[in-house]
Amino acid sequence: LATDMGYDYHGAPTAQDLYDPMKSMYYGAAFLHWLSTWKGQARNERWIVQSYNGGAGADSGAVRNYYAKFAQVKNQLQMMGVC
Repeated sequence: LATDMGYDYHGAPTAQDLYDPMKSMYYGAAFLHWLSTWKGQARNERWIVQSYNGGAGADSGAVRNYYAKFAQVKNQLQMMGVC
């Protein structure tokens, strides 16, 4: 991802890099961006969230449950006017 998509500000990530909050956020955001247009096709929120958790195109019971939790929290934040 870092090389193919040009997200190389911090170089190719190592496992240790993911414990660095700034690098972890950078690579997490890069991965979300990459997923949002996976294979040149715009993807919806559900597909992106499930894929972030389980890999591109994942659609198992576990990732559907993960998305349901995400949607519940998002709804609560919207009701509070946070997003």
